[in-house]
Amino acid sequence: MTHTFATAGVAAAIAVTLQNLKTGNPSTFHIGESWQLTITGPPNKAVYIHAMQNGADLGSSFLGTTNASGTLNVFGTMSSDAQLGSWVETYTVGGVQWSNQLTFSVLP
Repeated sequence: MTHTFATAGVAAAIAVTLQNLKTGNPSTFHIGESWQLTITGPPNKAVYIHAMQNGADLGSSFLGTTNASGTLNVFGTMSSDAQLGSWVETYTVGGVQWSNQLTFSVLP
């Protein structure tokens, strides 16, 4: 999903991609499966994630900073039962909120 916005007369795009590195299915994960999250947008900007799990608001947290090319890659593993359930995530890059949502499920 991609959202385009304008800042100071310059068009920039925010794109968020989640990959399941085992199955390739970005909408369903199982405990033990690894993932890659790629966020692209303006270069050298702070990236924040706002997450909801099973309808509970988990709040926002700093995820990292895009590099000089405007990319931030984050890797991880669905590693515990605490991650089970339905997830909805939104992202903010450089103070601009991505207009879409990332949704996925984590199963046992």
